[in-house]
Amino acid sequence: MIKTKNIPLSYKDVPSSWVFEHYCNLPYQLNTDIVKIKSLWNSEKTPSMVISYKNGGYVFKDFSSGKSGNHIDLVKEVYNIPLNEALFKLLKDYTDYVTANGLPKIAEEIKIEEKYKFTDYEIRQWNTQDSNFWTSFGISSRTLDRYNVKPLSKVVLSKSDCADIEFTPNFCYGYFTNQNELYRIYQPFSKQKFVILNAKYLQGLNQLRFKSDYVIICSSLKDIMSFSETGINADLLAPNSENSLLEKSVVTWLKTRYKHIIILFDNDKAGKNAANKYCIYDIRSINLDLKKDISDSVKAFGIEKVREQLLIELRKYKNENFSS
Repeated sequence: MIKTKNIPLSYKDVPSSWVFEHYCNLPYQLNTDIVKIKSLWNSEKTPSMVISYKNGGYVFKDFSSGKSGNHIDLVKEVYNIPLNEALFKLLKDYTDYVTANGLPKIAEEIKIEEKYKFTDYEIRQWNTQDSNFWTSFGISSRTLDRYNVKPLSKVVLSKSDCADIEFTPNFCYGYFTNQNELYRIYQPFSKQKFVILNAKYLQGLNQLRFKSDYVIICSSLKDIMSFSETGINADLLAPNSENSLLEKSVVTWLKTRYKHIIILFDNDKAGKNAANKYCIYDIRSINLDLKKDISDSVKAFGIEKVREQLLIELRKYKNENFSS
């Protein structure tokens, strides 16, 4: 019989590892800093849901649905219930488990698995294939140069006690800071399109001019570059991903520099859900109802059509003239 002292009294007594093991039906104990599984919300062949250990607990990010958060958010999303119901269910399910099985085994130590790191690269010359790819999104060589996008011919991966891995992709681009630091690798025709080297870097930060009342938060650097080609007078930024909510300190700083902060994410469910999260900062969003994102819209309809639609949406947001 389970002793009463083992029965949890609060949802705070529930280990986050047990929550993920239980509600994700994991056949193993969580004891590493990162695990990738198939989405709980979408049918898929390639796992896109990442469970990772951060700041003393497990969190998740499901790239196929855009859902993310801690163990409590997981319960909310799995059962589509509000916070108070999620906390009640979490505590009840855990209490039932402990009553029947005793306290679950919790890993005494989380294994931090060393990952391959990019340690070297080579920059090549631009070619016709590159030109055809970027100009299809309305992005010129001048804009690529302004945002420090460079074509790569070789990339080297390294890890302790392992031989270096060198590969020479056909379509591979490096995103650099103004200090020539590589912070992201983009392979548009690879299954893994992005490799993020510095998740803290805010894309577009080095290119801010502070000559507009408006800063537009886009979903990617490619969208930033396509937007910039419209000639609309606004500064542009993009977080690490749509699901990476800008920190409060960053938003506070932006509000001291701009009259308006506007969210313009992808025109899909994940993008709209991510945009809605900025309501906590009292920041509104607009929607470009053409293609999935700005760059795809330019590719399908051309710069002028996208400019026209963006101005319509921006004027709906605020009855002011955004034209440059």
